[in-house]
Amino acid sequence: MRSFNEFLKYGLVKKKKKDEARAKSLIESAEKRKRVMEKYLPLNSETSAQIIEECYDIIREFLEAKLSDDGYKSYNHEAVVSYLGELGFLKDEIIFVDNLREIRHGTKYYGRLVNEEYARKVKNFLDNIYPKLNSLFKQSKNIMIDVHCHLDKLIEEFPLEKALKNAKDNNVKIIVVNGTDHKQNLIVLDLAKKHKEVKAALGIYPLDALKLSEAKIDEEIEFIEKNKKIIAGIGEVGLDLKEPELLKTLDKQKINLTKFVNLAIKLNKPIIIHSRKAETQTIELLEQLKAKKVIMHCFSGKMSLVDRIVKNGWSLSIPANVHYSQQFQDVVKRVPLSNLLCETDTPYLHPLKEWPNEPANVIYSYKKIAEIKNQSLKEVEKQIEDNYNQLFEQ
Repeated sequence: MRSFNEFLKYGLVKKKKKDEARAKSLIESAEKRKRVMEKYLPLNSETSAQIIEECYDIIREFLEAKLSDDGYKSYNHEAVVSYLGELGFLKDEIIFVDNLREIRHGTKYYGRLVNEEYARKVKNFLDNIYPKLNSLFKQSKNIMIDVHCHLDKLIEEFPLEKALKNAKDNNVKIIVVNGTDHKQNLIVLDLAKKHKEVKAALGIYPLDALKLSEAKIDEEIEFIEKNKKIIAGIGEVGLDLKEPELLKTLDKQKINLTKFVNLAIKLNKPIIIHSRKAETQTIELLEQLKAKKVIMHCFSGKMSLVDRIVKNGWSLSIPANVHYSQQFQDVVKRVPLSNLLCETDTPYLHPLKEWPNEPANVIYSYKKIAEIKNQSLKEVEKQIEDNYNQLFEQ
């Protein structure tokens, strides 16, 4: 039997908008069938066919409901049944449902008789699988995570509550907001204290750090360390050589970044790295300092450097503009899913080239990764959640 992804590839499953109304209607129909089926008991030669028909239809309606709830639609039996594999059902269960359809069609359309023993087996199968089907709509779903954004800057022109609601509606349950200077770090901390979905990463943006004395940077590092129990990571920090004249500041930038890397190592926190036009120098410094929990944010360097990042066991966060960016699509193709995270860089890098971007749009990163990796969205969500937990949970 083909996998669900194959049916998706060949167009027998269509991507649609999430249809909660249809899902609800199908669940209600399945539950009604379950109640009606009880009228056919106890089993006998006359009711065996009805039992089989109802059992198959109940399973089918639950599966179609789940597809609608997850944003898919298909009328192909094999494609619908294949979704059981995506939902974690056993191979034997999938084969049983697949075979049941043929038996069901035989009893309904050709009047074939089935023995009571087989009908009882089908009824027992449904009784065993029904709680599992029902739980599909009650269990907690995988979550989406925006590992790098500047919510503190977005809310200067976009309502905070709207941004958080939009994120929640898209199942974005963790938003890592990165500070760029002391003022923004204070705002980020406040957001994290007030909103459970917001996690704080504190740092000083490399170009902002150039404006500060070494003493001021040391003060900020001390401030960050005092808040070690609140923060999730260190960032946004790094090196930036976007303009040729910045090359003369490279030594100072390296000194500043070294301080933040050493802090991250000391606190055992992940560090979120900016490396614009300074990719090689940044990687070399991180290697020299033996940094381990590294997230390369919006990495735009050569693919040979991407390979080096993966070899070092670091992560790359893929922004939502991977929706159109060939550079980031190439990164996704090259890098194992176990080394990827997703981000928006809100309010920048909107996936549709609009303004402003927001955390809800991190779904574009997930969808493009799923497409490129030829995996289900659920599988990508689960792996990236695992990647996040390995880095951020202590």
